[in-house]
Amino acid sequence: MSLVLHRVVFIVLLWSLSSCALLQQVVQAPDVSVTDMRLAKVGLFEQVLEFDLELDNPNGFALPLAAMEYTLVVSGVEIGRGAQTKALNLPAYGQATWPVNFKVNSLKLLQGVLSEGAFQGRDYRIFGSFRLSESSRLPAIPFEQSGQIGS
Repeated sequence: MSLVLHRVVFIVLLWSLSSCALLQQVVQAPDVSVTDMRLAKVGLFEQVLEFDLELDNPNGFALPLAAMEYTLVVSGVEIGRGAQTKALNLPAYGQATWPVNFKVNSLKLLQGVLSEGAFQGRDYRIFGSFRLSESSRLPAIPFEQSGQIGS
C-alpha cells in the first residue's frame, strides 16, 4: 500500500476511537528530550533561543504528527510556550529531531537561564500535547518529560 493510503487508514482508525482514554491506551505519546539549546539571535529586549527536541516513538507503528503544543521550563524558569505545526512522520520505534524556536525577553534571561552561560546539563521540563490530525475531532495526546539538556 502507498504511504498516503497507510496514513488515511491510520487516521480513520484513530478517528473511530471516540474517547481520549481509549486513544491513549492504543497510542503512547512519543518520548521528548531536549538535546541541544543555543542562542540564535540577540537583541536588546528579546532573544531567540533554538532548541532541538528529540522524539522517540515507543509504538510499533508510525505516528503522523500534525502538530505539537508545548511549554518549556529551563532551570526553573518558564522559557515559553509554543506550537510546532510542521508535520512530521515519526517512524515505528524510530527517532526524529524537531527544531523549535522561542522568543525570550531579557528579563527571563536575567532570572537565571543564562546566568552561568552554558546550556548543556541544565535541568528542563517540557510538557504539552501532540495532535495526530489537523481535525479537532481527535483528542490530543498529552506528554510530560524532564531531564538535563544534552543527556
